[in-house]
Amino acid sequence: MIAAGDTAQRRLAAGSLNGPVAAGDGVIASAGPRQDVLLRWLDDLDRAVPVPVGIAIDGLFVRDDGRYLVAWSAREPEAVIVDVARSRVAGGVRTDDIVDEAASAGSAIFLTHRTSPTVIAIDLAPLSSREATFAERRVRLPLIAGANREHSRSRVAYRRRWPAC
Repeated sequence: MIAAGDTAQRRLAAGSLNGPVAAGDGVIASAGPRQDVLLRWLDDLDRAVPVPVGIAIDGLFVRDDGRYLVAWSAREPEAVIVDVARSRVAGGVRTDDIVDEAASAGSAIFLTHRTSPTVIAIDLAPLSSREATFAERRVRLPLIAGANREHSRSRVAYRRRWPAC
């Protein structure tokens, strides 16, 4: 069941969302049956717009503003950036390893990996120009002493420093 703002609740037909699903401001993305992302907007849930991405989709992340999404495969080290507003692929990213998760801040999307101690930072700001491409940068994360290389969540430790009283 989905509620869009102050409108009445609506239901998607059974089987409408198969596989990975992600949502951002006004848009729902799901994996399609033929290596495509299906885009649905909350004001027209019955219409799905397919965007071919060329990879089997095992993970999706939609930026909070709903403007861009990233799709990735657990079978190959690759991710695809989709421009949701234009319903087209903005570009692909070869990754160091299988993508574990994605997050965003500002105009960037960040990809972490299962076993590689790196983050790929993808700056989407240049995409505001129709012909421009995004910029990507790989950042190596230092391993903390005793960290297990097989678990990406153990690579970065955050410790809050409380002020002395």
